[in-house]
Amino acid sequence: MGNSYKVTIFISGGGGYAAYAKKSKQLSHIDFKIIADRQPVKHPECVDEYLIYENTKTYWEEFSEYVKEADLTFINFNWIIPKYICRLHSGKLINQHPSLLPDFPGLNIQDRVLKSGITQSGTTFHFVDENVDSGPIIWQTFFDISRDDTIASLSYKNWIHSRDHYVNIINWFSKGRISLQNRNVFIDGHPPNFSTN
Repeated sequence: MGNSYKVTIFISGGGGYAAYAKKSKQLSHIDFKIIADRQPVKHPECVDEYLIYENTKTYWEEFSEYVKEADLTFINFNWIIPKYICRLHSGKLINQHPSLLPDFPGLNIQDRVLKSGITQSGTTFHFVDENVDSGPIIWQTFFDISRDDTIASLSYKNWIHSRDHYVNIINWFSKGRISLQNRNVFIDGHPPNFSTN
């Protein structure tokens, strides 16, 4: 697709966000490559290639080659990326995490959120660094938690409240609106303001 902006998205068993972004008219200028780490996936129609996950040097070398080819890489899987890969691709790896970081980093997030008794949660989009879920935050979305919520309903709320921001963030990167300076994120030259989303 010529000089179009290239975005690679690594997915696990779902792929809903990748499929949503790929179908977005707002992102028609993006050259997507969706890579799944397993079979089957819920949205096979959006998958371009498969790179079956193995925690080996060969896997991460192949992963790294895909990242090199892209302008931006979104991480939608739960594997811990080796520190040397994070250093090599600093500023190009973006993670979408289903909690309001720095709260609830790591895995089993929704279960931990429910057990905590908090009344608000959301999604965090952040740069990937060498530590788990500790990279500079780009954007956060918010929703209220009710007493009747379950892991499934929290996941659905995250989907409803963050899918358009997923699209927005890819679009902002493609237009050069997001920058990272000394671990500080700027959008159009200003720190991000989550409170209005």
